[in-house]
Amino acid sequence: MTEIYAMSYGHRYWEETRSLAASCSWKAGPYLSQKMENKDFQDWERVFCAVENGKVAGFLTLTEKDELPEKYDFTPFIGFVFVEEQYRGKRISQLLIDNAFSYALSLGFQKIYIMSGEIGLYEKYGFKKLGYYETIYGTTDQLFVRNKEEFTMKKITQTAGRDQLGEFAPDFAHFNDDVLFGENWNNTDIDLKTRCIITVVALMSSGITDSSLIYHLENAKAHGVTRAEIAAVVTHVGFYVGWPKAWAVFRMAKDVWKETAPQLTEKDEYQNTILFPIGAPNDGFAQYFIGQSYLAPVSKDQVGIFNVTFEPKCRNNWHIHHADKGGGQILICVGGRGYYQEWGKEAVEMRPGDCINIPEGVKHWHGAAPDSWFSHLAIEVPGENGSNEWLEPVDDEQYGVLK
Repeated sequence: MTEIYAMSYGHRYWEETRSLAASCSWKAGPYLSQKMENKDFQDWERVFCAVENGKVAGFLTLTEKDELPEKYDFTPFIGFVFVEEQYRGKRISQLLIDNAFSYALSLGFQKIYIMSGEIGLYEKYGFKKLGYYETIYGTTDQLFVRNKEEFTMKKITQTAGRDQLGEFAPDFAHFNDDVLFGENWNNTDIDLKTRCIITVVALMSSGITDSSLIYHLENAKAHGVTRAEIAAVVTHVGFYVGWPKAWAVFRMAKDVWKETAPQLTEKDEYQNTILFPIGAPNDGFAQYFIGQSYLAPVSKDQVGIFNVTFEPKCRNNWHIHHADKGGGQILICVGGRGYYQEWGKEAVEMRPGDCINIPEGVKHWHGAAPDSWFSHLAIEVPGENGSNEWLEPVDDEQYGVLK
């Protein structure tokens, strides 16, 4: 089952979604990752994520503005729509968009917009093309709009009557499929989300707690009713129709809105042991590392400070920090266990709190122990005309003597 979450900073899937954005194949992903890292969102704006079996499968944003100049007053915008390749074909994009639109409607918006170069895609999701508009980047792009009326008029269809009673009670099947669902459920005087809530309340009040209630609870969830909303509805109605009925409905609702706690990866478990974020994969320097490393900027002003994290057995190449004057680097271990070694000297083990001062011009390497993750703050010592000279890798024979 696909779970959709509307997230602000601090949500338990926030960091996993940010990491996916940073490492995904889509070129705009790293920009979203940086926005999330900087918490560059207004109070009401949200990042939506889709979760399949405890793993983030896709995301999008709902924000006030996108890439149009200030002279346009279109708002709010869907942006950064992305689904991992292995999850495509499951209508996850549509689920994300529908949930974002339900959230926008709850805020009082009557429309949502999206900028895209895709041809024929967003029309399938109920959007209409308004035309080509000049962006803040000096380019032109298509602007699409989706109206409340089109969202609430999504056709509800039902075939259960004919499937189960078509031969035995054809008139009943007709009334069930064509009138109750075909006409009544598609009446636009009440939006579908509200109609779903009313139906759950009616069934609960009648004491009906069979498979039909489960169907309508699932339908309510599919049309934007959140776990908090259904809990409030059932609690409220319980005061009027009886506490036992509320208990019966809650037992079913818990299964429908069940959140599967994501299984922590080794990386997640290690992140929980250190103060600083692990950050995004260190792709810009991957050619100078054996194994996987990660980079999280701590400060880019005055003095550069970065948290560098190494997976077990990961280490960087021998290298030298050069400068005409000053320069060098300071390492402070903030998690795990690793090593620092200067050319011609024994390796020095580093544990949390250990500090290494690396002078300018000294050939050295640093990285994780074979059986441990390792994180250190890398502090750039100011210098004139500073540069890094990357040299040969630390081969398995050199590294293999470490424990």
